[in-house]
Formats: sequence, C-alpha cells, structure tokens
Amino acid sequence: MEQLSCSSRLVRPFVQLLASYPSFEIKLDARYALRLGDRIRLDRAHAALTHWVNQTGDVALGLKAGALMCFGAGGVLDYAMRSATSIRDSVAVATRFSRLFCDAFSPVLELHGPWALLRLEYKVPPPRVVRDFAMSAWYTNHLRVQLAGATELEVWFGYERPECLDDYRRVFGKSMLRFGAHIDAFAFDAERLDRELASADAAIHAVHCAHLEMLLASLRDQPRFSTRVQHLIASELRSGRATARALSDALDISQRTLVRRLKAEGTSFSKQLDDLRHELALRFLCSLNLPLTEITRLLGFTHVSAFHRAFRRWTGQTPRKYRDRHRRSQFPPINRSPTESW
Repeated sequence: MEQLSCSSRLVRPFVQLLASYPSFEIKLDARYALRLGDRIRLDRAHAALTHWVNQTGDVALGLKAGALMCFGAGGVLDYAMRSATSIRDSVAVATRFSRLFCDAFSPVLELHGPWALLRLEYKVPPPRVVRDFAMSAWYTNHLRVQLAGATELEVWFGYERPECLDDYRRVFGKSMLRFGAHIDAFAFDAERLDRELASADAAIHAVHCAHLEMLLASLRDQPRFSTRVQHLIASELRSGRATARALSDALDISQRTLVRRLKAEGTSFSKQLDDLRHELALRFLCSLNLPLTEITRLLGFTHVSAFHRAFRRWTGQTPRKYRDRHRRSQFPPINRSPTESW
C-alpha cells in the first residue's frame, strides 16, 4: 500500500499557533514538524492535528492556523502561483505541484455555467481541522489577493453550519459562506478565470516553476539526507537564507551533525549550494531573458561581481559571453548565395 506523506509545512503553523496557548505544551515528539525539509506520514500528521484540537478544545484551530500562512510560507509554490498569468494558470500550477505539499491533496477547477468552482479534493478523507486549514490558507495567500474587490465569492464547506461563525468571518471577511455543500470549494464568476493578475510576471514565474520541477523530481527519488538539504537550499536560496546555520536550525540539528551526515554521503553543504547555483545559473541564462542583477539575486549572491567570479570558476566564461554563445548556437546565422531564393 502506498505510504502517503505531507510536507512539514502543513504542521508548522499549528506549532506556531499552539505556542500562544499558555496552558498548552507541545510534546517533544512533535518537534520534527519544525524541520522544513521533512516529509511526515500523513496518518500521523492527521492524528497529531486532531489530538491538538481535542486538547485545546478549539474547533477553529485549522482556520486560525491557515490564516497564519503568510505569503511565502508555502515555499516556492506560493511564488509560482502568485506570479502566474491568471487564476486558471495559478490553479494549474497548484495542481501539478500539489504533491510537494501533500500526497493526498489536489485542487480541481470546474465550470458550471457562469460559475467557476475551485474544489479541494483529497485522496483520503482528512479530519475537519485539515480541511479548514486548506480552505483558510488558500484564501489567505491567494484568492483574497487574486479576487480583490470581488463581491460574488462564495466559500463552500462540506459539513453542517456551526453555531458560531465569528472565526469564519475573521478569515473570509465578507465572502458568502455556504455550509452543507458536501464539498469544500470556492465559487466565483468564471469571467475572472482568465483575467491577467496584477502580480503576473512571466519571467519570474518560469524561474519558480523551474525550482518546483527540481523539487518534484527529487521527491520522486528515494529521499537521502543530501536530497533533503538540496530541497531546503532550493527553497531558501531566493530569500538569501540558504546558509549552513539556517539549514541546521530548520532541520533541528547542529551544524556539526549537518557536516557529518553530508560527509557520509560524499558531499558537503558548500558543494550542494555550489552545484545548485551552477545548475540554476545555466538554466536561467539559457532559457530566460532575465537581467544579470536578477539572476544574481535569485541565486543568493550579494553582488553581481560575486556571481561573475563564481560563473568564471564554473565555465571559464563570463555570464554574458556564455548567454551570447548559447543564443548563437540556438539561432545560427543564415548563409545564402546571392541567387538562393527564400
């Protein structure tokens, strides 16, 4: 039987939220949830979240944790969805890469006459706390911005109306709430599906999708420790936090342990970082028309001069010369005799 898992990003906001409950103590065995690169068995994650709801007595725990998912908390996927051309494209990205967040979760986009229905679907039935979290996080990070000013948004829940709606109102604002819908979904005017988003950026979108493809490919492989480290580096590179100390903290281990475990697999943090930068630099220069200052930032270098030095070490060429040669090889000049016809 397939062993389903989810990213620790599902549990991290709950741990953050529970820290605000004075009488609640998180057991030490839940600390693994703070390791950003980890995958957690889905059944254990569901059991932990259900246990926390019971222990706190807060049935709105999922809604509150989802509202804590500020933009970027979902990793590279957040940036790829936000920079997509339209809501349709944003959902398509989320569908393709949903496994990076959870093996059992997938969004489905449907059209029903003048309505677009964004349905959140699950391979295994999750507890209500997980469903609330997914609805809250998706709205907070994406639909609230993408449908800014829309008055027709409806939020559907597949369970009966609770007695108090205060927490729902705090999360979903003036959106219409519909309970007993048998599905969890967002319904809105279908005309909004293909409108260009204010946050659309084709070049940056391509960069983030390239990162996601790498992460998805590594997820399909047997997860080694070095793969987890590379996953973390790729996620944190853009923010400039891809340091050995930051990764050690995210993995909840000492820097000495990080060095030792990478050495056991024949690599090191500096090699992992350098190899990833090298690979991404070639990809960005060959496939995207990004300025060198932007590539420098995306690779986590402080100055363009530092990127130039690293690129010369990798290839013996400057980035500009490498890009020019690649373009000439892709589009060679056409040589014709004076009498040759088109």
